[in-house]
Amino acid sequence: MEDTHKELPHKPMSLQEFRKRHRKPLRNINVEMKERLSRLDQLAVWITTHVGTMGFFLIILVWTVACSVGIGSRRPLCSLTRRWGSSSGCSCRTSFRSF
Repeated sequence: MEDTHKELPHKPMSLQEFRKRHRKPLRNINVEMKERLSRLDQLAVWITTHVGTMGFFLIILVWTVACSVGIGSRRPLCSLTRRWGSSSGCSCRTSFRSF
């Protein structure tokens, strides 16, 4: 029984030593992922940071393009006929003689 109480042949290593030897160094995953982003992913991150979600950005983009195309295709015809004072050829239903 007395043999079991003998001292260990070596001193156990401390927790810090164990971590140093058996643990991989910690790495910053955020930096690694940022380096791996493609150009399209970088654009999506920029839009999300500055505008909101990509879906919201696409809705606003489509809305803006649709309005600019719609206004651009109808406006010149009506504005020219209003300046000249004739309503012929204008698709607007407004009366130009409001005097």
